[in-house]
Amino acid sequence: MSNGSFAYHVGGRAGDSIVLTLSKRGGYLTEYNLLQGTYTMAREDYSADDVFANFRPLTTTGLRPGVLYRSTSPISFQKNPGRFAYASELCRAYGVQPIVDIADSPEKVRQYLNAEESKGSYMLDLLAQDRIIALGSHADYLDTIYMAKLAYALTSMITKPAPYLIHCNEGKDRTGFYCLLLEALCGATLDDIRTDYMRTFVNLYHQQPGTKQYD
Repeated sequence: MSNGSFAYHVGGRAGDSIVLTLSKRGGYLTEYNLLQGTYTMAREDYSADDVFANFRPLTTTGLRPGVLYRSTSPISFQKNPGRFAYASELCRAYGVQPIVDIADSPEKVRQYLNAEESKGSYMLDLLAQDRIIALGSHADYLDTIYMAKLAYALTSMITKPAPYLIHCNEGKDRTGFYCLLLEALCGATLDDIRTDYMRTFVNLYHQQPGTKQYD
């Protein structure tokens, strides 16, 4: 499972057989179709650089402007081809310093940034200044390892000056969880948190409020 261990949550050991069934034929088909979304890696398919990079500040209640940003990965040219360079340059433009990279381990970060594709990247400056907090974390929010990495990231952030950036690969689910947690702690409403999360789907997938797919 991409979001964690099935056995960890329901029990079981290596070699056990598990059968999963739907309660009725096609019972998940409507939801499945609504959850399908596609995006491109072509800049010309998007209205602006920040939309293409899914780069934006968090502006919900309790957060001062210019303190916390989120985006697609500014580091991984493999997982985020086309977009990573735009995300990196937007970090430079807004003076982002500490980067919380949820997706990549420290080894992966060095591998990406030492490659030819990252030559001249602003991320190289941050790496040299020890400003990249690399976690290599999945999205299993109830896993104790996930919780420990989350705590490490947040306590590491406060030892470094703002503004901050949080990202995974698309800047959607793993990034969304970190951001909704910080937004909630700062006093944001559920509607504010939901709107911020869904802006990723507006940016990357061109989904619009009021449609069945957006809802």
